[in-house]
Amino acid sequence: MVLLVLGVGVGARPVEEKKLDPAKPDFSVYHTQHALTEYIAQIVKIHPSTMQIEEMSRTDKDASPDSAAYTSSMQVVTVEPGGLTEDHSNKIRLLLAFGEHGRELITTETSFRLLRLFADPGSAMDIVEAQGASPHRIRSVLHRSVFKIMPMFNMGGRKKVEAGELCERKNGRGVDTNRNWDIHWGFQEKDYDPSEEYPGTAPFSEPETQILKALAEDFKPHVWLNVHSGMEALFMPYDHVATIPTGPAAEATYNILEELNMVSCRGQCAVGSGGESVGYLAHGTATDYMYERLKVPLSFTWEIYGDSTADFHDCFRMFNPLDRSEMEEVADNWALAVFRLLEFLPKHPDIPHLQIGTNPGGRSARVGQHAQPGGGKEVFAKEGGRKRQKVANTNPKRPAEIRVEGEGVVLAGRKVDGKRWEVTTDPLVGNETISLDGRSLRALHPPGTLSLTRWTLLVVVAFLALACYAGKGLRLAGNSRGSPPNLSSRRSSKPPTLSP
Repeated sequence: MVLLVLGVGVGARPVEEKKLDPAKPDFSVYHTQHALTEYIAQIVKIHPSTMQIEEMSRTDKDASPDSAAYTSSMQVVTVEPGGLTEDHSNKIRLLLAFGEHGRELITTETSFRLLRLFADPGSAMDIVEAQGASPHRIRSVLHRSVFKIMPMFNMGGRKKVEAGELCERKNGRGVDTNRNWDIHWGFQEKDYDPSEEYPGTAPFSEPETQILKALAEDFKPHVWLNVHSGMEALFMPYDHVATIPTGPAAEATYNILEELNMVSCRGQCAVGSGGESVGYLAHGTATDYMYERLKVPLSFTWEIYGDSTADFHDCFRMFNPLDRSEMEEVADNWALAVFRLLEFLPKHPDIPHLQIGTNPGGRSARVGQHAQPGGGKEVFAKEGGRKRQKVANTNPKRPAEIRVEGEGVVLAGRKVDGKRWEVTTDPLVGNETISLDGRSLRALHPPGTLSLTRWTLLVVVAFLALACYAGKGLRLAGNSRGSPPNLSSRRSSKPPTLSP
């Protein structure tokens, strides 16, 4: 996202005196455009239950008579970790774009790493747990989310970069798609440079922005994330003014970015408004449009890498790590940051979610007020280490999902016929129920605590045991003359068997 007219990116590395020869991409380290799209298609192909891919294409029908029509196409990958469904209305919806500027190859590598983690979420959970995160909380949100991912948004610009135009950020016909949105479109600052940020002939003149606009309007995301490089920063609106929105929701958004800064950016990222932090105002950006026009509550721009020591014309070095180890470190870190984002999303008031609470022992003890729709064909319950039991069949016409994280009762599936889901365990443990009164859910008893049912059973058992021993004592007292009791004439003194 950072413009070359600045010469440097904010918050990257200390300036060095020595100037190096301009770097070139090593395609034994980075994937070519063709290789990346092929690998992504393969990942999706072997995970048909949770991923699908669509090739979206659009041609500019208003091209001038003396110019060829311009066509752009891109992959759009849908990832639904809880299982692909047609109705996403009750899911947390996230829309992610990588590679909007052709020269920022590290962003497309990050998209590739992210899709690999979605293909093997267990490995991601292991890593985030080692970082101190809650894998149960992340997994709970993950299974109620659906992602639309554009791994390489600007195919035309990327083609130019691989052909040797290493400073190219615009699309295949020279328009900066991140200036082509209908919000403060066409405004020019004093340092405006058309070679860097030409906004096109009109808002949405470009096929790329037309595709993304239509996708966003249909998908209605809760989260928009545009991943760039050139510096290290976590931005929220606005780009066209040097301020951030106000109010409780905006404050929650800012707090989420601050938490991400600590866990994913070592506390070194610039956080806040792009217009205030990047050093210049940007007009007609996707993030401002998503937030202001489409009302996407969490609209982000992440800047994941920048080398401020690079010379003005050393574009590849400025925007991308050069060696394999650093490239993989950056890509892996920011792919994992998407999972860390999921951990913080339930704190935002505009995200539909289950409120998860814990008791002092750290076990999940409570669910909140909203059960969200999801996938699954059967409802199962699992109490502690016991074998899971089938509770009920599903009603496919009324899907819903409830999850309670941690070591407590776990439910996953669809809404069933009737007024409640009932989890039945053995009599001495007690019965746990979740009432579905207009989706108002009552508290669950976590493992290690005793419900009223459990206390009642224990009191009954204790009473019967005392009665049994008291009767035995009276019989022994009646035989006080010392003659041995007639054991053959006595009935069994075993306590009665309790029925459920």
